[in-house]
Amino acid sequence: MLLTGTKYNAATTNGQERDIYVIKLDSLGNYVTGTGSSPVALVHDFIVYPNPAASQLTLQYTPPQTTGYATIYNTFGEAVQQLTLPPGITRQQVNIAHLPAGLYLIKVEADGKSGVKRFVKLAYP
Repeated sequence: MLLTGTKYNAATTNGQERDIYVIKLDSLGNYVTGTGSSPVALVHDFIVYPNPAASQLTLQYTPPQTTGYATIYNTFGEAVQQLTLPPGITRQQVNIAHLPAGLYLIKVEADGKSGVKRFVKLAYP
């Protein structure tokens, strides 16, 4: 599935046509669209800190206009925690003390946009 980008048709050396897709990414690996010096991000921008963390994270984000959600996934892709992001709020503390040490992904979904970041849960502070 192509999220964003440009499709080109190209002929191979034996005359068959192939589709080529060019997808734009910003320096953080987020999908972007637009041209010139000001591309528009298609993802919800947010910050997770401190990273790594032992017991608590701070999730800072653009305040959603409607209720949003943050979901934490383990390395098996299983959702292990979900948070509600109320409209107008820009920051939440997230208790991760109950999670085993390891690598996690946190996905933020709000106002029709989503974004994913990685964080490391430490065993000890």
